[in-house]
Amino acid sequence: MRRSGKRPHVPRALHPRLQARRKTRRRKTRQPEGRNRARMAQQAPQNKIRIGGVLASFVQHRNAANLLMILMTMFGLWGAAHLQRQLFPTLDIREVIVSIAWPGATAEDIEKNILQVVEPSVRFLDGVSSISSYAQEGSATIILSFVRNTDMRAAEEKVKGAVETVSNLPASAKPPEVTQFKFFDPVASIGISGPFPESTLRRFAREIRDGLLDRGLDKVSFAGYRDREMEIRVDDARLRQYDLTLDDLSRALRPGLYDRPSGALPGAFQAQVRAVADDVNRHKIAETPVKTLPTGEDLTFGDITTISDGFNTDISLGFMRGEPAIRLLVSRAV
Repeated sequence: MRRSGKRPHVPRALHPRLQARRKTRRRKTRQPEGRNRARMAQQAPQNKIRIGGVLASFVQHRNAANLLMILMTMFGLWGAAHLQRQLFPTLDIREVIVSIAWPGATAEDIEKNILQVVEPSVRFLDGVSSISSYAQEGSATIILSFVRNTDMRAAEEKVKGAVETVSNLPASAKPPEVTQFKFFDPVASIGISGPFPESTLRRFAREIRDGLLDRGLDKVSFAGYRDREMEIRVDDARLRQYDLTLDDLSRALRPGLYDRPSGALPGAFQAQVRAVADDVNRHKIAETPVKTLPTGEDLTFGDITTISDGFNTDISLGFMRGEPAIRLLVSRAV
């Protein structure tokens, strides 16, 4: 066979010199990695970051962090329970209102006989900054504004004392009412219901209201609470028989009572007189004398009238779950 002058072809991957070079390169590249690792291992303790203070304590003592979280939660719940909550902001209103009712009087009569009489006695009180007066049919209103930092309770007492000194008011006018102007923020609502008569529910409601007011609450009002009403029905024939009128019956009831004549009722020869009061009963009205007869005997309401004890029908009766109910609205002054 004829030999050629060329060397046989050997793959580069299998060439001994190339394999030796690759091993040498690998060794050269691996040596720095090992040295770097050793250096890093030696320098690691020196480069360690130190965390001190509260965080280090919490990392080392996990129970301390849990205890702190529990304490923060407890104090947060306590603070939320004692946080002051109100619907309206606290307002500094320094006003005292004087109200005087005069049923049936015109605005001109009220201005002349009430406002012009009461205003001079309250206008120059200490601390009064301005005064506003309003006259309308049946009532008069005087609003007194006071300067800043005035003790409003003392101011209210001063106004009451000044109004009480006025002695020349009309005889038919109602006693003056002096109140301090306040805003009320609703606090709670209490419902009373059950299979009881309305009179029993009213008694329970009054007892709860008085107890709340005694504890320092500013205002407790009712919803579904109907005023007691006494109704007196009179036959017109009996009135003519004894020569009486509805005005005569009203005058007989007037001492100690608030009477409200209602005029004629639908139907023939019927009329009624209603008396609204909480301190009377049907038997007391029946024994009230109306007229002295020629024989010397007293003619009483029970002899000529029919008396019924009920409640004011102009106010709706409340119900809760199908039973009569009265709701108490509790408010605080702001």
